[in-house]
Amino acid sequence: MIGSLQSLGLGIVIVMATMLMIALLSSPFESMFWWSRRQRRDALPEPHPLAEPPRNPPAVVIYLSGIGTLAGDAHPRSERKFLRRLEGRIAPALLLSEVFPYSAKGVPLNGERLFNWLWEAQGRIKARDGFGAFGVNLRNLFQVLVSADRRYGPIYSAGVADLVLAQLRANGIGPDYRGPLIFVGYSGGAQVSVGMAPFLRAHVAGPMYLLTLGGVISSDHGLTELEEVIDFRGPKDRVVTYGAVGFVPRWPIFRNSDWNIARRAGKFETRTLDGMGHNGRGGYLDRLARDKAGRSNLERTVEAIATEVDEITRRAPSGPTAPAAGGVQDAEGPA
Repeated sequence: MIGSLQSLGLGIVIVMATMLMIALLSSPFESMFWWSRRQRRDALPEPHPLAEPPRNPPAVVIYLSGIGTLAGDAHPRSERKFLRRLEGRIAPALLLSEVFPYSAKGVPLNGERLFNWLWEAQGRIKARDGFGAFGVNLRNLFQVLVSADRRYGPIYSAGVADLVLAQLRANGIGPDYRGPLIFVGYSGGAQVSVGMAPFLRAHVAGPMYLLTLGGVISSDHGLTELEEVIDFRGPKDRVVTYGAVGFVPRWPIFRNSDWNIARRAGKFETRTLDGMGHNGRGGYLDRLARDKAGRSNLERTVEAIATEVDEITRRAPSGPTAPAAGGVQDAEGPA
């Protein structure tokens, strides 16, 4: 009896692992399928309708989640608490957080997918045990690598940029809006933010900034479109070092890489969040871990990012000449 149960359990594990591997290896094909359908339909998607009346907040903050998320409207609990507090703190700036950054089509993992039941199961396990997030994290990590890839990245980034553009228009932010557009990219969300910057440039009039929270970024051409990249990191966060080592063009010997050109241009600043790690206990969004003054990591992170949003809003230059409304550019990027 015990042997039969062990065999059954092993079989289930093998089947689950096989399906997970298929889902991971097919990561680039979702972007390619989205692009092929778009090419058949039109060279560009239809312009996104602008909500009435148009809005003019002092800044627009777009949050792109870390790799542990299932959907744009189903962030992990810690991120939901972070977003609620951040929204209240930065008002009247507008906070948008419903874009799922790990799909060029914007399809959540628990949406209309072949393996949606697998991701839903992972999400339920994650709610009880952080290790249960491994499959979701790994799948979304593969999407981050797709975004960073020179071959598939532009296609992927064009898709996510179109999702962001739709959110902007749906919230009354038109092509003439000249306030700052501030991305807050947590973990892999930082790379996705950089990747789509060139495709948004033709459709937003104001300057674009990136605030990374434990962000992982490749040497991406999108860095040239950002006014500034402010890197929030804790001394216990090892994840941020992976990008510095793993993305070879970031190495100092590659002086003409996009990363090193942006660095020489003074686009990078680092803000240290003392005592913090990447996630979980002691992470940026931990509401239980506290400093000597009694402030939680969550409170400190919210205040640090909100303070930077306030500062950018205060000193942001006027944007370039406003472009015409429409969908994102072709995947080859701007001319």
